[in-house]
Amino acid sequence: MHRQYNNRIMRPITKWWLSVIVCSLSYNILVCQANLARTYKLLYDGGLKVTASYTLYKTASNIRCASTCTGKPRCWLYTWDTTSKECQLLDFLNTVVSTGAAPPTLRTYYVDSIDGRKIIKTSSTSSWTQSNDTCANMGGRLFIPEDNTYCHILNHVFGEDLLYIGMWRYPSDITVWYNMEGLTTFPHPNWGPGQPNNYFGSQFYVGCHKGNADDVSNNYNDHGICEI
Repeated sequence: MHRQYNNRIMRPITKWWLSVIVCSLSYNILVCQANLARTYKLLYDGGLKVTASYTLYKTASNIRCASTCTGKPRCWLYTWDTTSKECQLLDFLNTVVSTGAAPPTLRTYYVDSIDGRKIIKTSSTSSWTQSNDTCANMGGRLFIPEDNTYCHILNHVFGEDLLYIGMWRYPSDITVWYNMEGLTTFPHPNWGPGQPNNYFGSQFYVGCHKGNADDVSNNYNDHGICEI
């Protein structure tokens, strides 16, 4: 079953790159640098802010703030104040996202697409393999956040404690995990405490569970994260 399924897992996705340009589109901010493009989507339009550690950059335009975040590989969220022009880049998250009060002028943006691949949640709950089929039918595949901070952010943005991601293994080996291209070495969120534990001997897939990687079985009924 798994060898047949891998033919679909390993189907490549075409990437695109743009030269060094910066552009904005309504409330979304598109930043394009050499060999990297990100779109930032508005999360909060004032009043709320993700509670975390930030690095402050004073007096920057929104585009400059987004561009600075794009220049830092693990920057997944930033805030920009429409009045003071202060830019704050999220440093990291090591716990489930919480929010606090913020000025009405403070906007919060998060990474919504990477290299032209939009990050979305499947529209309905299903098993891991069915979620990957759903992504494939939209021209994509299950996505793997590069670290726990982005995992936490996506759990929060999509309002789900558990989201399937594009990691899997063969039943015979719990120590080797693959991405959707069949590679064994790639950036991914750290495992949660006591994970992977192969509970009941049937957990061959992975989800972002409250910001951490957690092995799951194929009889779960949850949403997946697609890159399309």
